[in-house]
Amino acid sequence: MSQHVWRSFLLAVGLATSSFSVLAQPLRILCAEITPLCYQSSHGPTGFIYEIGQELRRRLNRSEPIEIEPLARMWLTTRGDMPVISLWVGRTPEREQSVIWIAPVMTDAFSVYTLKGRPIPKTIEQVRQLERIGTIILGANQYASKQHQLDNTKMYSSDYVNGRMLLYGRLDGWIATQVSVRGFLREKNLPDDTIVRGFKLMDYVAYLAASRSVSDAEVTRWKAALLEMQRDGSYRRILDKYGSGNVDVRYRTP
Repeated sequence: MSQHVWRSFLLAVGLATSSFSVLAQPLRILCAEITPLCYQSSHGPTGFIYEIGQELRRRLNRSEPIEIEPLARMWLTTRGDMPVISLWVGRTPEREQSVIWIAPVMTDAFSVYTLKGRPIPKTIEQVRQLERIGTIILGANQYASKQHQLDNTKMYSSDYVNGRMLLYGRLDGWIATQVSVRGFLREKNLPDDTIVRGFKLMDYVAYLAASRSVSDAEVTRWKAALLEMQRDGSYRRILDKYGSGNVDVRYRTP
């Protein structure tokens, strides 16, 4: 066998082995950590998206645990090569080709929030006058700020950090969804009117999503299970559990 042929053979074997190792990787189920969607409480993992995920696991007989991760890490992993199901990902045009969008799980909107007693931005011009506005690293709220060409945003690791920075006066505004703000206030045991909603930047839809390496058959199974939850009422019961007395949740039928 010539040296050229031998090298070609080794390269083919290496590529085949690499492809097999990717295919053989076990499925991971991820949930980005934002209260009240998915978070660690004193009693363990919880949140309405987490509970939806647990019910999906049960119906699909999946043994893999739900891994709660920071939003940026979840997004980088989901758009990578490993087979991943992410229980919620904010859908934006710049993310459109990065993952498989299985079905919507929640709708909301990104608005600019400020502390009670401070000026409430009612127009985009007033938003631009704020000195520092908080967003999340690799978060969909970054896309919302780009849509309006805001150059006064600061990126932090989580909505919880943004909320604290706003309370401590280190931010003048916070680009967030209503569900995130309500969840933060509940976690801090603060009144609902502590943080006030101002100018709406864009509507927001969170999706059950999969990495590109997840098979079509697996995607179909997860979508069917979510549809079944919607039809039999269990999906709505989980949302209502958090929507009544915890946070306001608008949902979209998958």
